[in-house]
Amino acid sequence: MNQVNPKKYNSTLYFEEAVEKKGWWQSHRFLILRRLCQITIILLFALPISGVNSVLVSNQEEASPDLTAIFLDNLKNEDDVRNDQLWIMKGTLANSEILSTVPMGDPFVFVQSLVAGNLYTLSGILGVGLVVLLYMIVGGRTYCSFVCPINIVTDAAAWVRRQLKITNQLSLSKRARFYILGIAILVSMIFQVIAWELINPITGIFRELVFGGFTITNIAVSLTLVIFIADIIGAANLWCGHLCPVGAFYSLLGKKTVLYISAPKISACDDCMDCYKVCPESHVLKPLIQNKKIYIEESIIPSVGFSDCTRCGRCIDVCPERVFSYDISTQHSPIKQSKPKAKVS
Repeated sequence: MNQVNPKKYNSTLYFEEAVEKKGWWQSHRFLILRRLCQITIILLFALPISGVNSVLVSNQEEASPDLTAIFLDNLKNEDDVRNDQLWIMKGTLANSEILSTVPMGDPFVFVQSLVAGNLYTLSGILGVGLVVLLYMIVGGRTYCSFVCPINIVTDAAAWVRRQLKITNQLSLSKRARFYILGIAILVSMIFQVIAWELINPITGIFRELVFGGFTITNIAVSLTLVIFIADIIGAANLWCGHLCPVGAFYSLLGKKTVLYISAPKISACDDCMDCYKVCPESHVLKPLIQNKKIYIEESIIPSVGFSDCTRCGRCIDVCPERVFSYDISTQHSPIKQSKPKAKVS
Protein backbone atom coordinates (compact mmCIF):
# COMPACT_ATOMS: atom_id res chain seq x y z
CA MET A 1 0.00 0.00 0.00
CA ASN A 2 1.39 3.40 -0.99
CA GLN A 3 1.96 5.76 1.90
CA VAL A 4 1.12 9.43 1.50
CA ASN A 5 4.03 11.69 2.29
CA PRO A 6 2.74 14.35 4.72
CA LYS A 7 5.56 16.75 3.79
CA LYS A 8 4.04 17.48 0.40
CA TYR A 9 0.94 18.99 2.02
CA ASN A 10 1.55 22.64 2.82
CA SER A 11 -1.88 24.28 2.57
CA THR A 12 -3.18 26.33 5.48
CA LEU A 13 -6.73 26.38 4.10
CA TYR A 14 -7.55 22.84 3.01
CA PHE A 15 -6.09 19.69 4.44
CA GLU A 16 -5.06 18.14 1.16
CA GLU A 17 -4.26 14.69 2.48
CA ALA A 18 -7.83 14.27 3.70
CA VAL A 19 -9.16 15.68 0.41
CA GLU A 20 -6.96 13.31 -1.59
CA LYS A 21 -7.93 10.22 0.38
CA LYS A 22 -11.59 10.93 1.14
CA GLY A 23 -12.67 13.51 -1.40
CA TRP A 24 -13.68 17.15 -0.96
CA TRP A 25 -17.17 16.48 0.42
CA GLN A 26 -16.05 13.97 3.06
CA SER A 27 -13.36 16.46 4.13
CA HIS A 28 -15.77 19.38 4.55
CA ARG A 29 -19.20 17.88 5.24
CA PHE A 30 -19.55 18.87 8.90
CA LEU A 31 -18.14 22.34 8.26
CA ILE A 32 -20.76 22.81 5.53
CA LEU A 33 -23.49 21.35 7.76
CA ARG A 34 -22.62 23.82 10.51
CA ARG A 35 -22.75 26.77 8.14
CA LEU A 36 -26.10 25.59 6.77
CA CYS A 37 -27.46 25.28 10.31
CA GLN A 38 -26.26 28.75 11.30
CA ILE A 39 -27.59 30.42 8.16
CA THR A 40 -30.87 28.48 8.23
CA ILE A 41 -31.53 29.51 11.83
CA ILE A 42 -31.08 33.16 10.89
CA LEU A 43 -33.43 32.78 7.90
CA LEU A 44 -36.07 31.01 10.00
CA PHE A 45 -36.18 34.05 12.27
CA ALA A 46 -35.93 36.57 9.41
CA LEU A 47 -38.55 35.25 6.99
CA PRO A 48 -42.24 34.48 7.59
CA ILE A 49 -43.85 31.31 6.25
CA SER A 50 -45.49 33.34 3.47
CA GLY A 51 -44.13 36.56 2.03
CA VAL A 52 -41.16 38.63 3.15
CA ASN A 53 -41.11 41.02 6.07
CA SER A 54 -41.34 44.42 4.40
CA VAL A 55 -40.90 46.48 7.56
CA LEU A 56 -37.44 46.71 9.10
CA VAL A 57 -37.41 47.33 12.81
CA SER A 58 -36.97 51.01 13.45
CA ASN A 59 -38.53 51.82 16.79
CA GLN A 60 -36.20 52.26 19.74
CA GLU A 61 -37.96 49.70 21.93
CA GLU A 62 -37.20 46.86 19.52
CA ALA A 63 -33.63 48.05 18.98
CA SER A 64 -33.01 48.10 22.72
CA PRO A 65 -35.68 45.89 24.30
CA ASP A 66 -36.58 45.94 27.97
CA LEU A 67 -34.77 42.83 29.08
CA THR A 68 -37.22 41.40 31.58
CA ALA A 69 -38.84 38.01 31.85
CA ILE A 70 -42.19 39.60 31.00
CA PHE A 71 -40.82 40.95 27.72
CA LEU A 72 -39.15 37.67 26.87
CA ASP A 73 -42.29 35.66 27.53
CA ASN A 74 -44.69 37.85 25.56
CA LEU A 75 -43.39 37.38 22.05
CA LYS A 76 -46.89 37.42 20.57
CA ASN A 77 -47.00 41.17 21.21
CA GLU A 78 -44.51 41.64 18.36
CA ASP A 79 -47.35 41.60 15.80
CA ASP A 80 -46.96 45.31 15.05
CA VAL A 81 -43.32 44.69 14.10
CA ARG A 82 -43.74 41.29 12.45
CA ASN A 83 -46.71 42.15 10.17
CA ASP A 84 -49.23 39.76 11.76
CA GLN A 85 -47.80 36.85 9.81
CA LEU A 86 -47.11 33.32 10.93
CA TRP A 87 -43.41 32.85 11.58
CA ILE A 88 -41.48 29.61 11.79
CA MET A 89 -39.29 31.14 14.50
CA LYS A 90 -40.29 34.29 16.34
CA GLY A 91 -38.05 36.20 18.75
CA THR A 92 -34.30 35.93 19.15
CA LEU A 93 -31.77 33.35 20.28
CA ALA A 94 -32.37 34.52 23.85
CA ASN A 95 -36.03 33.48 23.76
CA SER A 96 -38.29 32.41 20.93
CA GLU A 97 -41.31 30.46 19.79
CA ILE A 98 -41.64 27.86 17.05
CA LEU A 99 -44.79 28.47 14.96
CA SER A 100 -46.01 30.77 17.74
CA THR A 101 -46.60 27.67 19.86
CA VAL A 102 -43.49 25.84 21.09
CA PRO A 103 -41.35 28.01 23.40
CA MET A 104 -37.55 27.92 23.42
CA GLY A 105 -35.47 29.69 26.05
CA ASP A 106 -31.77 30.29 26.67
CA PRO A 107 -30.82 28.71 30.04
CA PHE A 108 -28.12 31.34 30.64
CA VAL A 109 -30.67 34.14 30.22
CA PHE A 110 -33.01 32.19 32.51
CA VAL A 111 -30.40 31.99 35.30
CA GLN A 112 -29.63 35.72 35.03
CA SER A 113 -33.33 36.50 35.08
CA LEU A 114 -33.90 34.41 38.20
CA VAL A 115 -31.10 36.02 40.20
CA ALA A 116 -32.37 39.43 39.03
CA GLY A 117 -35.68 38.64 40.71
CA ASN A 118 -37.80 37.99 37.62
CA LEU A 119 -40.21 35.07 37.53
CA TYR A 120 -40.73 33.14 34.31
CA THR A 121 -44.16 32.00 33.21
CA LEU A 122 -44.84 28.29 32.88
CA SER A 123 -44.38 28.65 29.12
CA GLY A 124 -40.98 30.28 29.63
CA ILE A 125 -39.84 27.55 32.02
CA LEU A 126 -40.98 24.92 29.54
CA GLY A 127 -38.94 26.62 26.81
CA VAL A 128 -35.80 26.55 28.93
CA GLY A 129 -36.49 22.93 29.86
CA LEU A 130 -36.67 21.90 26.20
CA VAL A 131 -33.26 23.43 25.52
CA VAL A 132 -31.76 21.75 28.59
CA LEU A 133 -33.24 18.41 27.50
CA LEU A 134 -31.73 18.82 24.05
CA TYR A 135 -28.37 19.61 25.62
CA MET A 136 -28.49 16.43 27.68
CA ILE A 137 -28.32 14.66 24.32
CA VAL A 138 -25.84 16.69 22.25
CA GLY A 139 -23.74 18.15 25.10
CA GLY A 140 -20.44 19.96 24.95
CA ARG A 141 -20.57 23.36 23.28
CA THR A 142 -22.73 22.33 20.34
CA TYR A 143 -24.52 25.68 20.55
CA CYS A 144 -21.24 27.43 19.84
CA SER A 145 -20.45 25.52 16.64
CA PHE A 146 -23.91 24.89 15.15
CA VAL A 147 -26.00 27.89 16.26
CA CYS A 148 -23.96 30.93 17.31
CA PRO A 149 -23.42 33.45 14.46
CA ILE A 150 -20.19 34.68 16.08
CA ASN A 151 -18.69 31.26 15.35
CA ILE A 152 -18.61 32.17 11.65
CA VAL A 153 -16.61 35.28 12.54
CA THR A 154 -14.11 33.46 14.77
CA ASP A 155 -13.66 30.63 12.25
CA ALA A 156 -12.91 33.27 9.60
CA ALA A 157 -10.37 34.85 11.95
CA ALA A 158 -8.73 31.44 12.49
CA TRP A 159 -8.48 31.03 8.70
CA VAL A 160 -6.79 34.44 8.39
CA ARG A 161 -4.34 33.50 11.17
CA ARG A 162 -3.36 30.38 9.25
CA GLN A 163 -2.95 32.30 6.00
CA LEU A 164 -0.77 34.95 7.65
CA LYS A 165 1.01 32.28 9.73
CA ILE A 166 0.41 34.22 12.94
CA THR A 167 1.42 32.12 15.94
CA ASN A 168 1.45 34.61 18.82
CA GLN A 169 -0.70 33.71 21.82
CA LEU A 170 -1.79 36.07 24.58
CA SER A 171 -1.20 34.59 27.99
CA LEU A 172 -4.81 34.27 29.07
CA SER A 173 -6.32 31.41 31.04
CA LYS A 174 -9.32 29.57 29.66
CA ARG A 175 -10.82 30.05 33.11
CA ALA A 176 -11.32 33.74 32.31
CA ARG A 177 -14.64 32.97 30.60
CA PHE A 178 -15.89 31.35 33.82
CA TYR A 179 -14.89 34.44 35.80
CA ILE A 180 -16.84 36.59 33.32
CA LEU A 181 -19.75 34.15 33.67
CA GLY A 182 -19.71 34.61 37.44
CA ILE A 183 -19.47 38.39 37.14
CA ALA A 184 -22.44 38.47 34.74
CA ILE A 185 -24.58 36.52 37.22
CA LEU A 186 -23.41 38.68 40.14
CA VAL A 187 -24.15 41.94 38.29
CA SER A 188 -27.58 40.59 37.33
CA MET A 189 -28.28 39.92 40.99
CA ILE A 190 -27.08 43.31 42.24
CA PHE A 191 -28.63 45.55 39.58
CA GLN A 192 -31.65 43.34 38.77
CA VAL A 193 -31.00 43.24 35.04
CA ILE A 194 -30.11 40.46 32.64
CA ALA A 195 -26.59 41.81 32.58
CA TRP A 196 -24.87 39.91 29.79
CA GLU A 197 -27.70 40.55 27.32
CA LEU A 198 -26.95 44.27 27.56
CA ILE A 199 -23.63 43.73 25.76
CA ASN A 200 -23.92 40.18 24.37
CA PRO A 201 -22.47 40.31 20.82
CA ILE A 202 -24.29 37.07 19.93
CA THR A 203 -27.74 38.53 20.55
CA GLY A 204 -26.67 41.91 19.18
CA ILE A 205 -25.36 40.70 15.83
CA PHE A 206 -28.29 38.27 15.54
CA ARG A 207 -30.75 41.16 15.88
CA GLU A 208 -28.88 43.10 13.21
CA LEU A 209 -28.96 40.16 10.81
CA VAL A 210 -32.63 39.39 11.41
CA PHE A 211 -34.20 42.82 11.93
CA GLY A 212 -31.98 44.95 9.72
CA GLY A 213 -30.06 48.15 10.35
CA PHE A 214 -26.67 46.52 9.75
CA THR A 215 -24.15 49.40 9.91
CA ILE A 216 -20.50 49.54 10.91
CA THR A 217 -21.32 52.15 13.58
CA ASN A 218 -23.75 49.81 15.33
CA ILE A 219 -22.40 48.64 18.69
CA ALA A 220 -23.02 44.96 17.98
CA VAL A 221 -21.33 45.18 14.57
CA SER A 222 -18.39 47.12 16.01
CA LEU A 223 -17.93 44.62 18.84
CA THR A 224 -18.06 41.74 16.36
CA LEU A 225 -15.34 43.45 14.31
CA VAL A 226 -13.23 43.81 17.47
CA ILE A 227 -13.68 40.09 18.17
CA PHE A 228 -12.57 39.28 14.61
CA ILE A 229 -9.41 41.39 14.86
CA ALA A 230 -8.60 40.19 18.40
CA ASP A 231 -8.86 36.56 17.29
CA ILE A 232 -6.36 37.29 14.52
CA ILE A 233 -3.70 39.32 16.30
CA GLY A 234 -4.34 38.35 19.93
CA ALA A 235 -4.69 34.60 20.18
CA ALA A 236 -6.32 31.73 18.36
CA ASN A 237 -9.91 31.22 19.51
CA LEU A 238 -9.51 34.15 21.91
CA TRP A 239 -13.18 35.06 22.18
CA CYS A 240 -14.86 31.64 22.11
CA GLY A 241 -12.15 29.77 24.00
CA HIS A 242 -11.16 32.32 26.62
CA LEU A 243 -13.73 35.09 27.07
CA CYS A 244 -17.29 34.21 26.08
CA PRO A 245 -19.42 33.35 29.15
CA VAL A 246 -22.17 31.87 26.96
CA GLY A 247 -19.81 29.15 25.79
CA ALA A 248 -18.63 28.68 29.37
CA PHE A 249 -22.20 28.20 30.55
CA TYR A 250 -22.99 25.67 27.84
CA SER A 251 -19.82 23.73 28.62
CA LEU A 252 -21.07 23.39 32.20
CA LEU A 253 -24.53 22.43 31.02
CA GLY A 254 -23.12 19.87 28.59
CA LYS A 255 -20.86 17.93 30.95
CA LYS A 256 -23.11 14.87 31.08
CA THR A 257 -24.33 13.91 27.65
CA VAL A 258 -25.10 11.09 25.23
CA LEU A 259 -23.25 12.26 22.12
CA TYR A 260 -19.45 12.36 21.99
CA ILE A 261 -16.59 12.59 19.53
CA SER A 262 -14.81 9.24 19.76
CA ALA A 263 -11.81 7.59 18.09
CA PRO A 264 -12.92 4.04 17.20
CA LYS A 265 -10.08 3.70 14.65
CA ILE A 266 -7.35 5.19 16.80
CA SER A 267 -5.00 2.38 15.74
CA ALA A 268 -5.00 3.93 12.24
CA CYS A 269 -3.71 7.30 13.52
CA ASP A 270 -0.46 8.25 11.77
CA ASP A 271 0.31 11.32 13.95
CA CYS A 272 -0.23 13.83 11.14
CA MET A 273 -1.78 16.18 13.77
CA ASP A 274 -4.25 17.73 11.33
CA CYS A 275 -7.04 17.17 13.87
CA TYR A 276 -5.06 19.03 16.51
CA LYS A 277 -4.32 21.94 14.16
CA VAL A 278 -7.93 22.46 13.15
CA CYS A 279 -9.62 21.87 16.54
CA PRO A 280 -10.80 25.15 18.15
CA GLU A 281 -10.27 23.56 21.58
CA SER A 282 -7.23 21.44 20.80
CA HIS A 283 -6.56 20.56 24.44
CA VAL A 284 -9.56 18.20 24.35
CA LEU A 285 -7.69 15.92 21.92
CA LYS A 286 -4.43 15.74 23.87
CA PRO A 287 -5.28 12.67 26.02
CA LEU A 288 -6.37 10.76 22.92
CA ILE A 289 -3.23 11.61 20.96
CA GLN A 290 -0.70 11.26 23.80
CA ASN A 291 -1.98 7.90 25.03
CA LYS A 292 -3.06 6.20 21.84
CA LYS A 293 -0.63 3.28 22.34
CA ILE A 294 -2.24 2.46 25.67
CA TYR A 295 -5.72 2.61 24.16
CA ILE A 296 -4.66 0.25 21.40
CA GLU A 297 -2.99 -2.20 23.81
CA GLU A 298 -5.98 -2.18 26.16
CA SER A 299 -8.56 -2.26 23.33
CA ILE A 300 -10.10 0.97 24.62
CA ILE A 301 -12.20 3.14 22.33
CA PRO A 302 -11.56 6.64 23.70
CA SER A 303 -14.03 9.51 23.55
CA VAL A 304 -13.35 13.19 24.13
CA GLY A 305 -14.22 13.73 27.78
CA PHE A 306 -13.97 17.51 27.97
CA SER A 307 -17.20 19.49 27.81
CA ASP A 308 -15.17 22.23 26.07
CA CYS A 309 -15.50 20.10 22.92
CA THR A 310 -17.71 22.02 20.50
CA ARG A 311 -18.81 18.87 18.64
CA CYS A 312 -17.93 20.76 15.44
CA GLY A 313 -16.81 17.61 13.62
CA ARG A 314 -13.76 19.17 11.99
CA CYS A 315 -11.49 16.48 13.43
CA ILE A 316 -13.71 13.97 11.63
CA ASP A 317 -13.53 15.99 8.41
CA VAL A 318 -9.77 16.51 8.21
CA CYS A 319 -8.55 13.12 9.41
CA PRO A 320 -7.38 11.19 6.32
CA GLU A 321 -7.39 7.92 8.25
CA ARG A 322 -11.02 8.29 9.45
CA VAL A 323 -9.98 7.93 13.09
CA PHE A 324 -12.82 10.00 14.56
CA SER A 325 -16.60 9.79 14.47
CA TYR A 326 -19.68 10.91 16.37
CA ASP A 327 -20.61 8.24 18.86
CA ILE A 328 -23.25 7.38 21.42
CA SER A 329 -21.02 6.53 24.36
CA THR A 330 -22.40 3.48 26.15
CA GLN A 331 -19.59 0.90 26.30
CA HIS A 332 -16.69 3.19 27.09
CA SER A 333 -16.05 6.22 29.29
CA PRO A 334 -15.15 9.63 27.88
CA ILE A 335 -11.49 10.29 28.64
CA LYS A 336 -9.93 13.53 29.83
CA GLN A 337 -7.20 12.38 32.22
CA SER A 338 -3.60 12.22 31.02
CA LYS A 339 -3.19 8.58 32.04
CA PRO A 340 -6.20 6.49 31.00
CA LYS A 341 -7.58 3.72 33.11
CA ALA A 342 -7.35 0.21 31.78
CA LYS A 343 -10.46 -1.26 30.25
CA VAL A 344 -12.64 -3.08 32.73
CA SER A 345 -13.58 -6.54 31.47
